[in-house]
Amino acid sequence: MARSAAQELNRIFKDIEKTTESMARSQRLKDLGEFAADMIKKRTRRGRGVKRPGAARANALKGLADSTIKNREFYRKLLHSDTSPRKSNLTFTGQLLESIKLRVRRGAVTIGPRGRRVDIFGKKAKITNDRLAVIVSRDRPFMSLTRGEQKKLAQFYTNTYERLLTRRGLTK
Repeated sequence: MARSAAQELNRIFKDIEKTTESMARSQRLKDLGEFAADMIKKRTRRGRGVKRPGAARANALKGLADSTIKNREFYRKLLHSDTSPRKSNLTFTGQLLESIKLRVRRGAVTIGPRGRRVDIFGKKAKITNDRLAVIVSRDRPFMSLTRGEQKKLAQFYTNTYERLLTRRGLTK
């Protein structure tokens, strides 16, 4: 027996509702958060920061002080592979950027540095990564997204949602 138009419409609405619920699940939100965290890490490793959420563009991070450059030259062998003694990209050992993690709770994603640091001698540092990020961000803000990055994040979400709708046969 053929479905009535009302039954077919009801099925479509239920499929859309299931797809929407699927997008709010932890794994989908985690994927979205990881995409955003990766954008922040890559941009910061290139020496670019964002002063405020939705800024038109990323700016070069504030340059390093001469004393910091000398210190980095002295400890050159300990530098992370993504940096050099003169490069301002929040990467000496790489711990701060690598500690950027996400947490999904009650349908919300929180992204930020987490965990304890290890000093250059392998001992636990007194400061945590999240506290260091607050201090560093005063001169070198890096945890926001530019308008363009926000658009990329929205496009990632749209593409994911569209794939789920396609799997349910709701798009062509």
